[in-house]
Amino acid sequence: VKVVQTMHYEYLNCRDCLQHGDCHVFNTLVESKPSIEKLEAFGPNGDFVQCDWEMAFVGPKGLDVGVCLSYPIMCMMVHARNGHNDAVLSIKTYAATLLDCYCEQRMLEAGKTSEEMSDIMRHVVGWCGCFFFQVFYYLRVFLDTLPVNSEHDREFIRDTMGALGLKMIRLCYD
Repeated sequence: VKVVQTMHYEYLNCRDCLQHGDCHVFNTLVESKPSIEKLEAFGPNGDFVQCDWEMAFVGPKGLDVGVCLSYPIMCMMVHARNGHNDAVLSIKTYAATLLDCYCEQRMLEAGKTSEEMSDIMRHVVGWCGCFFFQVFYYLRVFLDTLPVNSEHDREFIRDTMGALGLKMIRLCYD
């Protein structure tokens, strides 16, 4: 654990790229749909914009995307535990779309090599795991927002986030 912790702090101080600093779904504006009756997933262009940039800084690669994925993935686990398969698939589509846009439309267009992409994605996994462990498990933040059926389920999800977070941290930094 000490080696992983040391490596994490080393990466925390990297100055690789511009970071939003508060990147999550509630700071994402999505293009409005033409009509609610059609229930399409996005507007015709699929445009979205990150807002609320007052915490922006130059920081480590993968941080914003890893943090942005953490809460939806936790919600996906809660919905899976509750048997809400449609919600699980919807969140999975969101996560896949975010990663596809980030990787294919931004990083590859910017000329990143396959080795650089592997490194970036490894860091996305690491930062997501850090958020799982530090925020959801250790600090218990956001747990009260989850649609769980019991306190036992809430603790189960918390423990799951802690264990998954440690595994993701180890995958990235070990």
